[in-house]
Amino acid sequence: MRLKTLRRSLRGTDFIYSDPFAAHSRAYLRSLHWVRLFYGLSAFLMIRAATWAWEALNHSLLRDPVWVVEWLSFVPLSWLVSGMFGAWALGSVLAFWRPDVLYFRLLTAVGVFLFAALDSSDGEYVHQWYPFFWAAMILVFLPAREGTKISRARQHTQLLLVWACQFVVSVFYFLTALCKIKNLGSCALDSGLNCESPMYFMANMAAFEWIKYQQFAPFLDLLLVIPALGLLLYALVIYLELFALHFAFRLDTHLLTGILRLAFHAGAFVFVSVDYMPFVLMVVWLFVLSPFHDDEVALWTRLCRLPGLRWLHCSTQ
Repeated sequence: MRLKTLRRSLRGTDFIYSDPFAAHSRAYLRSLHWVRLFYGLSAFLMIRAATWAWEALNHSLLRDPVWVVEWLSFVPLSWLVSGMFGAWALGSVLAFWRPDVLYFRLLTAVGVFLFAALDSSDGEYVHQWYPFFWAAMILVFLPAREGTKISRARQHTQLLLVWACQFVVSVFYFLTALCKIKNLGSCALDSGLNCESPMYFMANMAAFEWIKYQQFAPFLDLLLVIPALGLLLYALVIYLELFALHFAFRLDTHLLTGILRLAFHAGAFVFVSVDYMPFVLMVVWLFVLSPFHDDEVALWTRLCRLPGLRWLHCSTQ
């Protein structure tokens, strides 16, 4: 009985679209613009990456090349970097123009893949590009459009792939939460480990990032003066990440959880000076602008649909 009560408390309030077929068609029409937007964001990220990575990658020592870079070791590095940026740029522009063309989407995915591989081949894995690459790969499999009339099955396939992009990024968030919980659990169970106090974890991390990178964080001092604030923020971050898979399946929570994740990444920047621009753009694209967004429900009402917040007793309309 207690487990059943806990499950009901965590699942949030129930939700059913008032007109499922109309919602399905609306989501499909939105997804057409949503896919095109991805390739616009891809072009922007390519230009942003090229401003700093072109020179850096051309002079990279490739101390720990990932498998694809090792396989392509016979290609001069300058050629590989130029080809990578060329494929990424050309694919993004062409796919933005004609997102229905398979080869344009594939060219973009190859360019992003090579960039992520090169950027992770110098002794440090740059994981912020991985969700973007996986989304690019998933969109390669979008169904072809034949004529002006699209069958319900093809619409459903496209929406399933859209949701797959959201699910993959949610998996990354969930795995991050598991790592945090594992570290906290190890410290709690093994007194022999030299662990930081959770109260000072965020403050210490902010100080470490500043010492390492010397980057300005507007509210760094606030974490150092009020370490309890860092503990609260850390708990909220774990909540968002731990229930990321739940949010992926609850389409009606996408907008609210997208806004909360944006707040999380904004906090990471102003408190710790961690800039995850690819993640930020992915959150906006995947969740804030989710094709499954339901216009009938107020933002505040969506709070009741988050795990553990049934006690708010919001209106379910």
